[in-house]
Amino acid sequence: MSYDLMVFAPEAAPEGREAFMHWFRKVTKWGEEHDYDDPAYTSPKLRDWYGDMVSVFPDMNGPNGVADDHPSHDSGHVTDYTCARDAIYVGFSWNVAEEAYDHTLTYAAIHKVGFFDVSTPDGAVWLPSASGYRVVHGGTSADRDRERTLANLPDDATNVLPDVHKIAHKTALDWIYRGDASELPTRILEAIKKMRAALSG
Repeated sequence: MSYDLMVFAPEAAPEGREAFMHWFRKVTKWGEEHDYDDPAYTSPKLRDWYGDMVSVFPDMNGPNGVADDHPSHDSGHVTDYTCARDAIYVGFSWNVAEEAYDHTLTYAAIHKVGFFDVSTPDGAVWLPSASGYRVVHGGTSADRDRERTLANLPDDATNVLPDVHKIAHKTALDWIYRGDASELPTRILEAIKKMRAALSG
């Protein structure tokens, strides 16, 4: 079994828990007549979200699928994306569940798409709002804590996050392929500082 999350076009999902879950079950019957492995068929905002996600969690299938010998297979980061017109359903390895949740939620907030915590009982459904990004139904007290973090997510984060990942990814590859870890701690620390600065506004 995978650790499953979903992002979706806010305008496509109905309000209220019962109506939302009915819509969710309909979407995940996968009845649309297109290739679900190809993000070209999903909405522009969801494609933008997907573009950021695959920089950290590479796609295992479709036109962007990574090779079998890609290093991300060893770490568990290679991920299954199922792309509907108004939603992307994502199956992660359980050993990266916490990291997957953080990235999926943060990028959903940045790109102003909805988020559903599929694998959690009574999982939270998040939507963009005038005050930032909030839980509209389901969820736990931990989700309320995350709400406070994301309430004032700065626009700068849209530019900062890809840069953070680019720095971390390059230095990690330097270490994997060349055994050169000399800059790894310093550059990742710099990346973290940039992210913290963006979040603190």
